[in-house]
Amino acid sequence: MIEFEHYQEPVKKVERNFKNIVAVPFMYGLLGLIGFFIVLAAAKFLGYLIGTVEVFSIDLEDFYLCLVGFFLSFLIKFIESFQKT
Repeated sequence: MIEFEHYQEPVKKVERNFKNIVAVPFMYGLLGLIGFFIVLAAAKFLGYLIGTVEVFSIDLEDFYLCLVGFFLSFLIKFIESFQKT
């Protein structure tokens, strides 16, 4: 008969590490992407309202800029997760 209780602790440790090292930083990365997008869209819309920009548009390059927010937020939380362990 195989005893599965012996394997439960390593599985829980892997789940906890996955959550702390991958899932939480990924969620913070998404928050960073959304935050950058909101600031960028608000700035472009404000420029449109003031009249400095004739057409309000969000381009693919703007999305690439928002990815910077994702990677910065992800890296900050990723590095913090290693400092905790």
